[in-house]
Amino acid sequence: MAKMKNNNQQVATTKKWIMQALIELMQADEFNKLTISQIASQAEIDRRTFYRHFKTKEEVLDQYILSLVVPHFQSLVQQGQLSERQLTVCHFQFLTEQLAFLRLLKRQNLFAHLLQNYQGYIQIFQEMRGLPTEKDNSDRFRLAFKTGGFWNIVSEWLEDEPVKSPEEITAIVHQFLEKGIDSLC
Repeated sequence: MAKMKNNNQQVATTKKWIMQALIELMQADEFNKLTISQIASQAEIDRRTFYRHFKTKEEVLDQYILSLVVPHFQSLVQQGQLSERQLTVCHFQFLTEQLAFLRLLKRQNLFAHLLQNYQGYIQIFQEMRGLPTEKDNSDRFRLAFKTGGFWNIVSEWLEDEPVKSPEEITAIVHQFLEKGIDSLC
């Protein structure tokens, strides 16, 4: 049993090295130009070790994002039932903590990658809360609308320096949600 625990720790540690290596390299080079050999070298492992854990650099990026998102979702679940406003503040508090990474994704033209994977993140969150994950067509469209709007707000928010506080951006979002398009006039 101890050997299995050590092996699991080794796997987790190696994956962490690979993810850290990718993020470090992304700060200096274009994601699209990075090679598996560069990532492995930065992580101080060989390519075979990389391929034991990941198939592509996109998979590494996805795993890194999940390593951030899952603890955030666990924290939300532990807080119990939250209002829409409280949930929005919590999301922006989390996003504020990830500001450098989110800006890195934008700079690397990978911000759309989050949007493409967001439905999967929502499904993880629903499963953690014990909610049904199957949706009828109207739920799918509402979620798509809400998701697209949310990520566009996040994208704009990232452009500010300094960014608005979680409470400030939540007030803006909820003013629109409560008053609709009239709040823009």
